[in-house]
Amino acid sequence: NRFFPQVLFSDNGDRLFLHRLMEKFRPYLISQLQQKYPEVPVERLTHLYVFATGGSLSLLEDWVRKGMPEPQPPVVKISAALESLWLSQPENLAT
Repeated sequence: NRFFPQVLFSDNGDRLFLHRLMEKFRPYLISQLQQKYPEVPVERLTHLYVFATGGSLSLLEDWVRKGMPEPQPPVVKISAALESLWLSQPENLAT
């Protein structure tokens, strides 16, 4: 639904709701990353999650405020590229 993000990022939207929602999904999404990258310490995966979710919310807000000009928010491609790039660097895997 195109109206859901518009409401969330409007002046009447509840930013804390978005953060609570992201926290609710944190254990599930980190477990998905652990399955995909079992060699990476959970602490590093958590760092990636925190960084990516903060940036994702900002990208989504920007996309909505611009009138959602693209059929898919840019955060989808950027998040996948960030995950792949960050986890492909051996120095990022160490604790």
